[in-house]
Amino acid sequence: MIYKTLRQTIGYRRPLRHTFTCDVRHSSGSAERKRFYKSVSVVHNEDKYGIHLDGRPLKTPNGHLFYTHNHSLALMVANEWQTQRHTIRLSAMHLTQLSNTAIDNPGHDCRQSLADSILEFIDSDTLCFRVTEPKE
Repeated sequence: MIYKTLRQTIGYRRPLRHTFTCDVRHSSGSAERKRFYKSVSVVHNEDKYGIHLDGRPLKTPNGHLFYTHNHSLALMVANEWQTQRHTIRLSAMHLTQLSNTAIDNPGHDCRQSLADSILEFIDSDTLCFRVTEPKE
């Protein structure tokens, strides 16, 4: 009865019980897919560099086009994709994952709030560690 009322009021539909979703972003990093591309290239367009797999642009998990303003970063990300052998191991593609997070910005944070959240950890041992030498 509740679902019928919700459906009539706001168009809510109960999810199917036998629906399966596989989302690589929420996996533990151990998920592997078969390599589906043969060539990897870096494409320069205006002031951006994009990665193309078999001539098609690479997209982030949220569907945004993958691009960077830094040519060196684009080359390193392209190298990560090129060095994948028979399967794609996202857990081994650290720059790709970091870039995807920066492009998708899941928390919709602005530059200042991202910097503030990073600076909160400066005093902890998460980013810094103590050494015994030198004493100065």
